[in-house]
Amino acid sequence: MTKNNDGTYTIKPSNGTPGSIVVNKDDVEKSNVSNFTQKEVTGQDKESISQLFPGNTGIYVFDVIIYDKNGNEVDMTGKTITYKLPIPDFIDITDNFKLFRVNGNYTEEILYTIEDGYISFTTIGAGRFAIVVMPKKEMSDLNGSGIIIKINDDLYDQTESFTADIFTDGEKKVLEKDLFKKSKDSYIFKAHLFDNNNDEITAPGYYIVYSVPIPDGMSENDNIYVYCINNGKKIRVDYEFVDERIEFGYYGTGTFAIVKYPDDYIETDTAEKKKSLWPWLLSGGGLASIGGAIFAVASKKKNEV
Repeated sequence: MTKNNDGTYTIKPSNGTPGSIVVNKDDVEKSNVSNFTQKEVTGQDKESISQLFPGNTGIYVFDVIIYDKNGNEVDMTGKTITYKLPIPDFIDITDNFKLFRVNGNYTEEILYTIEDGYISFTTIGAGRFAIVVMPKKEMSDLNGSGIIIKINDDLYDQTESFTADIFTDGEKKVLEKDLFKKSKDSYIFKAHLFDNNNDEITAPGYYIVYSVPIPDGMSENDNIYVYCINNGKKIRVDYEFVDERIEFGYYGTGTFAIVKYPDDYIETDTAEKKKSLWPWLLSGGGLASIGGAIFAVASKKKNEV
C-alpha cells in the first residue's frame, strides 16, 4: 500500500495479479481497507452475462472484492474507487469495446481511459464488471468507389457521411514520380468524414479500418505496399487481403496509396508503421468518448453498408 500526495492510497491486489486501486484516506484509516482481488468470472455466469450484450464478439467478466487487514470483505457502497486493471490479452485496444458494471440483469456503462495496456476508470464501489467487444460499424463511400470504413461506435455516432476522392491518372503520376519512383501502378485516395453540418471530421484519435476492393490491374500475387501520405512523406502501413479486398488500419483520415511494384522490389527507405498507441492517451472515456469534446455531434442518418 502506498500513500499518495493527495492523501489517497494506492493498493495492489493480494493475489499478485497486475493492477491497482486508489481509495480515499478514510476508507483505509476507518474501514481498514488493506487489499483487493480481481477474479475472472467463467462458466455459466459468464455465459448469462454475455447474453445481456447480443452480438458481442468477446467478453471478459470479472469481480473486484476489497478486504480489510483481517481478510474480511469491506462494503464499499457509496465509496469512490479508481481502478487501473490490465486489458485481457484477447482484446486489442483498437477493438470496439465498452466497460459495464453488472448487477444481475442490470448493466451500467462506465467511462474509461487506456494507458499502457491498462484500463483505468473511476466509479462508486466494487463488484462485478464486464469488458464487452462489439463489431465495428461500417460505412461505405458515397462516391461509389466500393471503399468501406469500419469504425467504433463513438465515431460512427458523430459521422453523417464518408467519401473517398480517387486520384486521377495525372494526380497519381505526380506522386509516383516523387514518392513511388519504381512503382508499376498505384491507386490513391483521400478519405473524408463529415458530420451532419457537413463539417469535416479528421478523427486523429480514432482507429479506422479501411477496406478497399483490390484495384484493377492488381492481384494478391503482386508485390503491393500500402502507405499513408502525410506532409509529402510516405508511411508504410500493414495490410491484409480479405475477401478480394485490401484492409488496413490507421488513426484518422488522410491520403492513402496502394502501390504495385516489380516482384523483386524491396522497400528500404520507409519504416513500417504498426498500430500506434499514443492517440488513446487522448481518451476521455474510452472508445465511447475518445475526443468527444472535439468531435461530438448529433447524427441522424448514415450511409450504411
